[in-house]
Amino acid sequence: MEPWPLKAEGQISVEDYAEAIRMHYRGSGSSRLLIPAVLFFFFLALVAQPLIRGASLFTPISAAVVIALTIVYLRIAPERAAKSALRDNPVAKAPISIEISPEGFSASTQFGTSNLPWSLFVRRKQSDNLLLLYQNESLFHMVARRWFASDALWHDTLRLVGEQVSASPPKTMRERLVFVLMWIVILAGIAAAFLQGARTL
Repeated sequence: MEPWPLKAEGQISVEDYAEAIRMHYRGSGSSRLLIPAVLFFFFLALVAQPLIRGASLFTPISAAVVIALTIVYLRIAPERAAKSALRDNPVAKAPISIEISPEGFSASTQFGTSNLPWSLFVRRKQSDNLLLLYQNESLFHMVARRWFASDALWHDTLRLVGEQVSASPPKTMRERLVFVLMWIVILAGIAAAFLQGARTL
């Protein structure tokens, strides 16, 4: 373990910001399948079903185009949002120095310094190259792997943060119920589309 505090410095890039956006809106566990499942449901209902029934090609072709454009948009939207944010927000693109220790997280730029104890963070998200530290469900601090002088410092940081901040807050009973009901509706819709298609064959 490196001596405390662990230090890093760098600057948020478009790639960092875009990955952070994807991580922020991406679910965890089975919830990651939600958007693909919804798109698959619409594909079955609006593309596969009309083709099976021998209906006009206008609806399935139009639906296929819309689904394809949606997928493309989901791929390129984070980069567009990142470029816009870094272009218009001088705070986001300012060089930053961070320090991480058992006491908390510190971030300094030309605009000021934040010294935050770990108790203020509600959860974390991490990828191979990025760490997000959440103060609430919408406000997070970004830490990039490339800001560290070595991979050892990055892994020490992940180890320490993992000990201090939960990967995800516990879900309330209401959130669990809504999630389960949403999946029931999606799976029921997919099953209904298959059954309807089987009857027409």
